Amino acid sequence: MLDDFIRAADAVVTRLIAGAQALVSLVWLAVTPFMFNYGGAAAHPVAFQAWIWFWLAGLVTAICLFSARLWARLSALAWNVVLLGAAVVVI
Repeated sequence: MLDDFIRAADAVVTRLIAGAQALVSLVWLAVTPFMFNYGGAAAHPVAFQAWIWFWLAGLVTAICLFSARLWARLSALAWNVVLLGAAVVVI
């Protein structure tokens, strides 16, 4: 009984994290070109490409996270740790 509840709760939490991560990645993937408007991408091509690849990686790991496999969870964990680290460095 408790084991079924834990599995169901795990599935719900994993899907919530995957959905939130996918939405964040999609929004920022769309916003990033506007952040580098007016020559910003030309002046900082490495930063622009790094942000694009970072958001694409977030989207891919979010999609893989729906499978609830261990490697998908670890890659999503690594992506979220890097996101938190980037937010701390910026602030």
